[in-house]
Amino acid sequence: MIKIRDTFKSYKEYMDFYKNSKGYDLGIDKITDNDRRGIPEYERWQFGLEFVQGDILDIGSWTGRWPVVLKANGFNVDCVEANKAAYEYLKKHTDLKCSNTMIEEFKTDKKYDTITCFEVIEHAYNMRKFIDKIVSLLKPHGLLILSTPSKDGCYKDEDNKIHLWTADIYSLAETLRDFQIEEMDIGDLILIKARLL
Repeated sequence: MIKIRDTFKSYKEYMDFYKNSKGYDLGIDKITDNDRRGIPEYERWQFGLEFVQGDILDIGSWTGRWPVVLKANGFNVDCVEANKAAYEYLKKHTDLKCSNTMIEEFKTDKKYDTITCFEVIEHAYNMRKFIDKIVSLLKPHGLLILSTPSKDGCYKDEDNKIHLWTADIYSLAETLRDFQIEEMDIGDLILIKARLL
């Protein structure tokens, strides 16, 4: 990943931003009947559903739509969502197990077969700590399935001050050096399936 800005002066400021975030319009991401039937709406969800296995941790679950799709397809899924408003929506509208914390602060003795992380990695305050935490939560040879906006895609970062990183396939491969990349799809988003070495 390529660092593009330092929006936050400290990790505490970064955590406080998400803890106190309440001004988001979560209605546009409300859970739909199709989600509850397990029908993946987005390309990244279709990609993820093709590869997920076993017990799953979803990082950055937002309103819970993707975890609801996973659950409707028979998977056990735990969620981590740092944004307070999104977490409160998820808790009100689902029965998913979710922690309202930064992934770096997430505490569990559980290890997961698969971790999914869609459009979250570009928000990480400290990329090495973010990846190290993912590694610590995976079972041996576990899967990481993620997406992030492509540096040359249509999702421009000029106005998104909380995107701290951008990626091309080379910088993403270097960031994921603890993993073997097994599948990828490159468009406006980079979609990756990677196995822990």
